[in-house]
Amino acid sequence: NFRLWLTTEPHKDFPPILLQTSLKITFESPPGIKKNMQRTLTSWGREFVNGASASPQLRRRGQLLFLLAWFHAVVQERRTYLPQGWSKAYEFSVGDLRAGAMVMDAVSRSNDLDFKLIAGLMEDAIYGGRVDNPSDLRVLRTYVTQLYNREMLGRGGEVADRISMPDEFSYDDLGTWVAELPDEDAPIL
Repeated sequence: NFRLWLTTEPHKDFPPILLQTSLKITFESPPGIKKNMQRTLTSWGREFVNGASASPQLRRRGQLLFLLAWFHAVVQERRTYLPQGWSKAYEFSVGDLRAGAMVMDAVSRSNDLDFKLIAGLMEDAIYGGRVDNPSDLRVLRTYVTQLYNREMLGRGGEVADRISMPDEFSYDDLGTWVAELPDEDAPIL
């Protein structure tokens, strides 16, 4: 008659055997781009994000990571507007985000960013690999094209209507920027 209740966030050191033998209950965080981006920043952590603030290459890495966090939040939140957002509920996951972060980390080391490579990986392998509707793929491709381009990284453009990219990309700066987003998403986002 003994029961042990544990609460935890995802962690790489959590014992798999304990997880496999447990009854699991998940608590979904509140929806919205703001909450989604806060979860992303928390999962990446200060150490990972703060590698993105000193030299021009590291700043570019920070920009790419920010754009990935925004992109991930938007494609997930489009599910709220089925069937107009997506034709069906695609399960874009933490694994997609992790793979995207690895790609952004790798490509940011290059002196000259290859936006075709980024677009190809995002559209065909990471996020687009699970999209099976041509109309949905066009939407995904549009987001990738609008976010990952030389102009966006050069001048720091708008990620959405009246929402400009942040000026700095440290963990604290991004946290402050995200905290200023509205709690409720306008459909235009």
